[in-house]
Amino acid sequence: MTNLASFHAINYPAQNKRTPVEANLYMIHLGNRFSCDCRLDWVYFLRDKTTQPHIRNSLEELQCQLQPEDKVATTAETYENIGCPPLDKTFAFESQFPDAKENADESEDEEPDDKVYLTSIPLADLPCPPEFRPTPITIKQGTTRRPEASRASSIGTFVPGNYATSKSALATERLKTSLLLLCLQWVLCIFYAAFVEYAPQANASYAWNSIDPVFGGFNQDKNVIKDYYTRTLKRNQHSCQQVTENPSIFSVFQDVHVMIFMGIGFLMAFLKRYGYSSVGFTFLLGSFTVQWSVLCLGFYELNDDYKIELGIESIYKADIAAATVLISVGAVLGRTSYIQLMIMAFIEITAYSGNLYLGTKIFQAADAGGSIFVHTFGAYFGLAVSYVINRKKEGSEETRSSLLESNYTSDLFAMLGTVFLWLFWPSFNAIELKGDDQHRAVLNTYLALASCCTSAFAASLIFNSDRKFDMVHIQNSTLAGGVAIGASANLMLQPYGAVIIGIIAGFLSVFGYSRLSPILEKSFNLPDTCGIHNLHGMPGVFGAIVSVIMAALATEATYNKSLYEMYPARASPTAAPTPDYHINPGVGRSAGQQAGYQIISLLVTLAFATVSGFITGFILKWKKTSRISSQFHYDDAIFWTIPEHLPPPKKISEAFSQYDPSFEIPLNE
Repeated sequence: MTNLASFHAINYPAQNKRTPVEANLYMIHLGNRFSCDCRLDWVYFLRDKTTQPHIRNSLEELQCQLQPEDKVATTAETYENIGCPPLDKTFAFESQFPDAKENADESEDEEPDDKVYLTSIPLADLPCPPEFRPTPITIKQGTTRRPEASRASSIGTFVPGNYATSKSALATERLKTSLLLLCLQWVLCIFYAAFVEYAPQANASYAWNSIDPVFGGFNQDKNVIKDYYTRTLKRNQHSCQQVTENPSIFSVFQDVHVMIFMGIGFLMAFLKRYGYSSVGFTFLLGSFTVQWSVLCLGFYELNDDYKIELGIESIYKADIAAATVLISVGAVLGRTSYIQLMIMAFIEITAYSGNLYLGTKIFQAADAGGSIFVHTFGAYFGLAVSYVINRKKEGSEETRSSLLESNYTSDLFAMLGTVFLWLFWPSFNAIELKGDDQHRAVLNTYLALASCCTSAFAASLIFNSDRKFDMVHIQNSTLAGGVAIGASANLMLQPYGAVIIGIIAGFLSVFGYSRLSPILEKSFNLPDTCGIHNLHGMPGVFGAIVSVIMAALATEATYNKSLYEMYPARASPTAAPTPDYHINPGVGRSAGQQAGYQIISLLVTLAFATVSGFITGFILKWKKTSRISSQFHYDDAIFWTIPEHLPPPKKISEAFSQYDPSFEIPLNE
């Protein structure tokens, strides 16, 4: 138990008058005999709402006594019965409790063994006597509400804790959601049974997989899944030289797979009490999204039997689609339930597939690394959802949770995700390319990432008033070069061009985090938990603009006949393959026309993402989507089993200096 004298000296130096809040905090450390039950739920509420760090840490040091379920205090044991005055009075401690220090010291010596820190117990696990379980009430918008009433103010809102619903009812609700997930998986299974079959190179029933290549069968050494290097022999009079071609697509797919399921998940694990959800929900959403993406993308490429052919290309495209969803999740991370995220993923993949088909097949825009169709779409879809679900309600004001912050350990985990993404990003931009295009995409992305990293470090010092590095900038802005270079990764940028793109992207991203994000949240009520607008949105739009410029400058003198591989629409309608060049007929666009279609694709993507995001946001606000109350945002304890005996994040003696006046509570608070 905290020593009363040290508690007084640390938290209230040189201050003779105390507010009621201070007085009550002073009293809860007087050797209390509080039982660990739901009547102390206000401590969690006050801890998460207060903006004063010493109040929050004091509450986290409050201890309570574990009680057997059959000995939980009843209505007769009021706060007055256990020696604690009513919480709404102001006390003159020196006059009313002259021997407080001695009593506190004695209580420390006699502290029972069954006392624990209250906040180390998940709120939902606090026992609650039946008479203390209030029935949820409906409160109309525009009315003034007491904090106690606000916790159960909306029927249909998922509010964890025994004060809103009994423990059995909460368990029943969670069982329903688990059955919903299981049913959804079985629905996908039925779709796969009806519409999906193996691609020819993976289908043993195809005779060509059994016939020897000499007689026209498939050469299994050239199967796209095999991790090999094709080697050809060039003989001359003196030697036999081996020439190594491009590696198989599977090795590049592995890189992208690690990015999606490990890199993005750990990058979002920066929140100090939301690490389980950041990594776990990424795993869940990624697994669901890749299955749904195979179906949605495959419906645009049915074979003659109206079947979707499943091959290695299908699953790497599904991984890229999953990246789009996880980008969007970054905007609403911590403020949505996993059911809402599943609904969001379901709608977004449907919209993403339609926009991708429109941009690549109808407009025939070039976007090798997904700057337009992946990063820009995902960012502005997520921002639209975030704006809708965060709209202020009439008569109330949303308060940002104190849990929306990181600590030293969580930032290190997030940095681990950054390093994984940074290392494998060249594969992400090059996976859909072949030959010299793929080679050039890897080189350009590598240079853009390297220059962006240096630029982001420099910009972090420039935009920080204390001229120190900000871990938020380093975790995110160092990746902006990979986003910006994506749409033009396979083009003839020249090495210095790739470096310039990386430098600009790094500065642009840091500027967004340090200057633009606060404006968007304060003026437009647009929170962005992970800053996806700064990492994916603005760099994605910048990359699209670069692709417009490069399309306008592209000529056959620069690219030779490969120009018509990068921009198929620029080929002549009468073009035909020859022994020297394989050119398919196009529509005969000029360089200016192709640049125009690049702009159209960007604008359509922005419109498509924003409109579909708004629609999704309104759906997620529906009361049946298991939305969570705002005071429980950014907290793993709502959905996960948390270790029970974790100590508070900080001890008061460690958190504050006795001589630092900045920790005093203002008198007018």
